[in-house]
Amino acid sequence: MGLLLWILLDNSIADQNYLNNDSYRERTAVYKNYRDEKNIVMLGDSLTYRTNWAMVLNQASVSNMGIDNDITEWYVNRLNYVINLKTRICFIEGGINDLKKGISDEKIINNLKKITLFLKENNITPVLTSVLFVGQEHANAKKINESVNRLNTKIKKISIEENVHLIDLNPTLAMNGFLSSEYGLSDGIHLNEKAYTIWGREIIKILKYSKK
Repeated sequence: MGLLLWILLDNSIADQNYLNNDSYRERTAVYKNYRDEKNIVMLGDSLTYRTNWAMVLNQASVSNMGIDNDITEWYVNRLNYVINLKTRICFIEGGINDLKKGISDEKIINNLKKITLFLKENNITPVLTSVLFVGQEHANAKKINESVNRLNTKIKKISIEENVHLIDLNPTLAMNGFLSSEYGLSDGIHLNEKAYTIWGREIIKILKYSKK
């Protein structure tokens, strides 16, 4: 059985709560109108959505497929839009919303593996991103970050097993184990433009490497 068919069958019994997410419905409705091919796709949640990646990366051929409140299972449900863009490389960011909703590490990792394998099968280079720590001002920050740290160990294992790049922003944006106020907004989870500039530099490094 091909991976695409396996994903579609598996998702026939998937959590359909994404249909109640206004942002999800609105954004995917826009995706249906996308016609131009894009070299780069940014797939993620609100952390991905809240910037202009074309400007950050100085690349016109980039599609922002971040959605507020999105979880990794729902990413799987919209991979066809990534394929439709005939993209070359896809950067995957997500997991914090899963953790906050109490979704198990096992399920999150299973979803990220599905995404990674699906992209590779369709000749798209996947790039994983470690989950960012939240700031101290965020509710239950210490407990959340313990979960983030545990999950990131497992995400790193995927990157090694599947031989894909992994971007880890925590050593820069969260040096003390919490998202720094220098890079985060007052909610302790979302990022300012200074943080996106740093994130963009890491992406550009991988883009240059992938062209070799």
